[in-house]
Amino acid sequence: MRRVRRGASLTEVLIGSAAIALAAVLSLPIAGNARTSARTQGSADNLRALANANAGFNADNNDLIASFDWQGAIPEFRNGQRRTPRPYDLGNGLKHLPKNNHEAAQAKQCFILRYETGRDEHHAKPITLDFNVMPQRRFLYLTMLPYLGGAFPSEAAASPLDQHLLEWRDDPLNYDALPGGNPATAGRKTWQFEQVLNRWPYASSYQATVYAWSPDRPAGGMSVLPLAPAGDGTSIAINVPSACTVQRPMTDVTTPSHKAFLFEEFDYTTGRGTDATHYANPDATVAVQFFDASVRRVTTSAANPGWDPRRPSDAGASASIRYAPIDTRYFPDDTGLATPNPGYYKWTRSGLRGVDVNPGTP
Repeated sequence: MRRVRRGASLTEVLIGSAAIALAAVLSLPIAGNARTSARTQGSADNLRALANANAGFNADNNDLIASFDWQGAIPEFRNGQRRTPRPYDLGNGLKHLPKNNHEAAQAKQCFILRYETGRDEHHAKPITLDFNVMPQRRFLYLTMLPYLGGAFPSEAAASPLDQHLLEWRDDPLNYDALPGGNPATAGRKTWQFEQVLNRWPYASSYQATVYAWSPDRPAGGMSVLPLAPAGDGTSIAINVPSACTVQRPMTDVTTPSHKAFLFEEFDYTTGRGTDATHYANPDATVAVQFFDASVRRVTTSAANPGWDPRRPSDAGASASIRYAPIDTRYFPDDTGLATPNPGYYKWTRSGLRGVDVNPGTP
């Protein structure tokens, strides 16, 4: 028998092409959802790794919460003679004798970053001392590096959903490519502080609650707490520098399974990518790591709205947060909100003794 070869008709080709195109279109949402789901899981895994690292720090440091452990200058008396402690060596001849523990934490952050990046005074864009930074807020993971495998910057510090930060890590010295463009020509609200810019590529996607490293009630005759909200509420005002940084034991946490230690700063899981919602927005759903090392996603409106530490005697007062992004191409600007968001997680009522998420909250 003779085999007959017949080609496909134009109609068949068109139908086949249409079917392939339709399948591709239908698969896009599925692929996008799968990618977001994988990144969401990766973010939760990061927080679990950070929880384990904190546990390692606890075990090696008398059950203290992970923190910068350099101390402020306290004169010593030996044989009746007053001796001033030696200054800390920050590398390449830069030394500093901190006046208090807050300065000491700033100095230790500077030392770690200089050591890990090699960006000292011989570098074109050196990392130097800056007493305007609050190192514990988004750099607390630096104190856990030995328990995170030692790699720098640690993969656990950046959420796989935080493409904004991951792009900076890939090219930390190309300031023209950073959000807002070159700081020399950018607007006032962009990168006006050089040392903040130099440090930011090594920051974390996860913010630490203030009370992990600060007192949660006035003490020693103070009428106010050492730290309080400032500006739009995302910034922190330092009222008492000598008392604002302390090493706190895990035993200060009275509700470990309901008290947040670290939390995502943005809700990336809505499918809007970098157009996400700030964690303080009641509609946001962010990953939260609790002091018992558990991690779960929580809708912000289900959390304790917090309080205003500027009014410690007023149990009904809440801090206000209107997030002002550095670049609105990446995050929404909440400064125009008619009603500000409360200070969830960061300014929790009663500090480490308070409750962020009640039992049974998803």
